[in-house]
Amino acid sequence: NHAYVAGTIMAIDGVTAKYTKIGDTVNILMQIRRNDTQSLTSTLFITGLPFTTGSGSNAIGVFQILNNSGSSNGIVESFSGITNCYLRSGSAPQDRVSTDDLVNRYYLNIGISYKV
Repeated sequence: NHAYVAGTIMAIDGVTAKYTKIGDTVNILMQIRRNDTQSLTSTLFITGLPFTTGSGSNAIGVFQILNNSGSSNGIVESFSGITNCYLRSGSAPQDRVSTDDLVNRYYLNIGISYKV
């Protein structure tokens, strides 16, 4: 398996993802493990959400990265009309998580909800 990262493919394995759609609301829980040692400094984002976010609707959620140095947390965001989500580690929009924030053989956990 691979994750697309701003023009670069990052190898992943150990992917577990489940979603529930009730009416127009989608809830997703996923866990991803990185499986490569490339040095990638691009913004990390997840593609292929099961449904496109609705017009005028943003997705919001939380993430946790578990690494050898501990864990880091933040928010997951997506914007109207797309099937991608970004990970943000601070309060400013430019505080996006980079690929190398997820160390090889460690895990990324995500929970996200949105309207279709």
